[in-house]
Amino acid sequence: MFKLGEHTPFPFQMMVRTPDNFMPKPHMHDHFQICYVRKGSCKNRIGAREAALVEGDLFSIPPFLEHQITLIPNTAVELVQIDFMPQFINESMSDLSNMEGFVDFAYLQPLMEGGSKAIPKLNLSMFNQLMLEQIIAVIEKELQTRDEGFMLSIRAQLLMLLIISGREYRSFLQGKTEQSALMTHRKSFHDTVEYIRQHYADELTLEDMAVRALMAPTYFSSMFKLMVGRTFKEYIIELRIRKAMELLAVSDRNITEIHLQVGFNNLSYFIRVFKQHTGLTPSQYRKRRGTGASG
Repeated sequence: MFKLGEHTPFPFQMMVRTPDNFMPKPHMHDHFQICYVRKGSCKNRIGAREAALVEGDLFSIPPFLEHQITLIPNTAVELVQIDFMPQFINESMSDLSNMEGFVDFAYLQPLMEGGSKAIPKLNLSMFNQLMLEQIIAVIEKELQTRDEGFMLSIRAQLLMLLIISGREYRSFLQGKTEQSALMTHRKSFHDTVEYIRQHYADELTLEDMAVRALMAPTYFSSMFKLMVGRTFKEYIIELRIRKAMELLAVSDRNITEIHLQVGFNNLSYFIRVFKQHTGLTPSQYRKRRGTGASG
């Protein structure tokens, strides 16, 4: 099974699946996957739900969501599969996290149910089908020739694909019952992030925050990293270190008090993590900022 690592130098792959190279078993992956049915038809199953996919359909699978794409007997199909890590778009992920339409499409689209209880997918307009097929053709050529600048060219094409999918999805939602569910999911997620910001010093677990966000833990974890730009654990540590830096600079509390106040239970671990983030121990940082309290 193809697997993109977070630190892969070129975290992007595109392949064309036909009946000869389909993956028959349920699987999941740690990267984004966008699929476009270029010819024929097939089926996509997520959990107990299954949807038929036909020529012109576009659908997405977010990280860590088990799914299975299956053949329809005696039916031809040509499925373009694009796999990528968010870092391929932008290392800080600012571009991707600001693309609200695509984020909704990528994360919520596979889980939404319409009146038919089918997994929604986008059947692109003829204009956008032509645009998407042009994008795919350019990417295929760039991957084949690998001329100078090919990665930048592919990144530009992928961004255009994400813009198209995001716009189509926003259009799809207009007047649909899915919009209220989308808003509920989005609000619960952002409310949870704000709760973490306010309660960073508490004993927070990913599982508890996932419940608060109305999501499964693995799903919440991958969405959190996309939207915030850091893992759940990294974000909490960053908040705690920032507060510790503030207290070291403006208060006379000793380091033992500070590390407990910001949520660290182990002093040596706090010192080690603080130095990893700032390049200085808490005592060294305090001296440079000019406060004189001892550790």
